Amino acid sequence: VLGSTVASVNSALQRARGTIDQRLPETAQTAADPTERELLNRYVAAFEHADMDALVALLSEDATLRMPPQPSMSGGLQIARFFLETVAHGDLTRIRHRPTWANGRPAVTIEVRAEDGSWIPHGISVLEIEEGEIAGIDAFLDPTLLPRFGVPA
Repeated sequence: VLGSTVASVNSALQRARGTIDQRLPETAQTAADPTERELLNRYVAAFEHADMDALVALLSEDATLRMPPQPSMSGGLQIARFFLETVAHGDLTRIRHRPTWANGRPAVTIEVRAEDGSWIPHGISVLEIEEGEIAGIDAFLDPTLLPRFGVPA
């Protein structure tokens, strides 16, 4: 569509990431307001306690999960099922989140438990909050992003 080769796009992306790494501070965090912080902690706790009902309750009915380049997914229940069945293979405690802040929004780092019990860095999810619910999740599945948020890649 753009008339570019895969190699030229990858090269431009690599240069852009290098520029961002040079110009951004090590950590760029903004203090969350108490309501967002509480919602973020409840989101993390839902996974820690494998509480599917709590997870569904936090997501708005028409929430959207965006994981570029994959197609978006809509619906709070569908998103929760995707996390449980596809990502966590039936056990939400296989996904570990650490609360953080990214792009001025509440976020979580993502690690997935391997078969041997170790934690594999997976990426980061940035939450979009509207009217006390999670209305959107932008998931960036790139473990190289995690050191900026205190998690080794």
